[in-house]
Amino acid sequence: MKTRTQKKAGFSLIELLLSVAIIAMIGAMGAPLYQAFQNRNDLYIAALLSTQNLRRAQVLSQASEGDSDWGVHLETGLITLFKGSDYDSRDTDYDERSNIGQSVSITGDTEIIFSKHFGTLNSNKNIVLNSLNNETKTLQINQKGMIEY
Repeated sequence: MKTRTQKKAGFSLIELLLSVAIIAMIGAMGAPLYQAFQNRNDLYIAALLSTQNLRRAQVLSQASEGDSDWGVHLETGLITLFKGSDYDSRDTDYDERSNIGQSVSITGDTEIIFSKHFGTLNSNKNIVLNSLNNETKTLQINQKGMIEY
């Protein structure tokens, strides 16, 4: 009498554990790369949002919207476009807020105010955006309101 040997289809426990271990190692190596990418992305978004808000404040000042100066206040996690001659005495009804990543810190000039009618600044300004990766972006605004970064 002949007996047939049957092969069972499937994976052994060792093969399954080895596959899971390889996937875990790849994930562990990729996590820091993803975090660095996310921090760099937050830095670029913060630079773009800062630039957009600065340009909008300048246009609103030139148009004498609300018969007032307009400015931008920057702090960690938040950019505020405001109506008024300074952030502390602003009219909060006109505030426009943009959230930026908490991974971006802001140094340098954190309050930029454009003059009514002309949209100019009283001096050159520099805003320095720093990411957790020690990358920086410096926004330079001259007295005419031109922005370079």
